[in-house]
Amino acid sequence: QAKILDSRHARSKATQAALMRAAESLIADRGVENVSIRDIVSAAGQKNESFFGRSIGGMSDLNGFLSPKLTRLLIRVLSRL
Repeated sequence: QAKILDSRHARSKATQAALMRAAESLIADRGVENVSIRDIVSAAGQKNESFFGRSIGGMSDLNGFLSPKLTRLLIRVLSRL
């Protein structure tokens, strides 16, 4: 049973990493105001948007997971809104 949990945890972390890469790429290309959770989930090759919410939260929670460089960019963009 421990192997099953380890496998699930590994898949969960891999999915979260894929979502973060997709989010970083889309936001860098389009700007945060033009990216939806659906866009990120689709770009990450996922079908279920609920995992995004469970693992990350909403779009407003996303900046805590982004790379420092993109976080600075996100802060600049959001400050203009």
